[in-house]
Amino acid sequence: AEALAAKLQGLTLTTTVKVDPEGNMYGSVGYADILELFAKEGIQLDRRNIGLNKPIKTVGVLPMTLKLKEGVVCDYTLHIIG
Repeated sequence: AEALAAKLQGLTLTTTVKVDPEGNMYGSVGYADILELFAKEGIQLDRRNIGLNKPIKTVGVLPMTLKLKEGVVCDYTLHIIG
C-alpha cells in the first residue's frame, strides 16, 4: 500500500464533462467515473478507496484523498473540465 501511495502521490486525473451555457454540469462525477480514470492509468482500486462523500457537481481543480490498505492515505488532484 505504501508503494502504491508513493506512485500515486501528486497524480492529477483529468475528465471532461458536459455543461450548460451557464457552466453548470449535467449530472455529476462519482465513484464509477473516478475508478475509470484510475483504470485508464493502469491502477485498479475499489470504491472503498475513494474518499468521496457525495458526487461532485462542479467543474474545477479539486484536491482528493485515497484511503488504501493498512490505513495508508495519499493525495491526488481531480481536474474536471467543462
